[in-house]
Amino acid sequence: MVSEMLEKLQGKAPPEPVNMLLEFREYSWKPLSSFVHGGIHAIHRHSKGYPLPLLEQMVRISNGVSVMVGMLLVILHGGGEQRGKIPKIQRAFADCLPETKSKIS
Repeated sequence: MVSEMLEKLQGKAPPEPVNMLLEFREYSWKPLSSFVHGGIHAIHRHSKGYPLPLLEQMVRISNGVSVMVGMLLVILHGGGEQRGKIPKIQRAFADCLPETKSKIS
């Protein structure tokens, strides 16, 4: 269902949030689904602990999802004076966000 939704968004929605969602799906979808649904990752980490780089990555991914939600809210709102604020937030807090393939304008 998510793949179908992303396919339908391509070419219709602004490319920046769509590209971020595609990157999120590519790199984070399987591990996060495993944690949420009690898969092997959750069991393994419970017994072995959570290395700091993994925890940092998960916080960055979570922050990235919040940025995507912000983009969607601006789009749904119609933009106006909110347009351009999310890229400024991304630049200001780049050290707390996942790296992206696309340039933040």
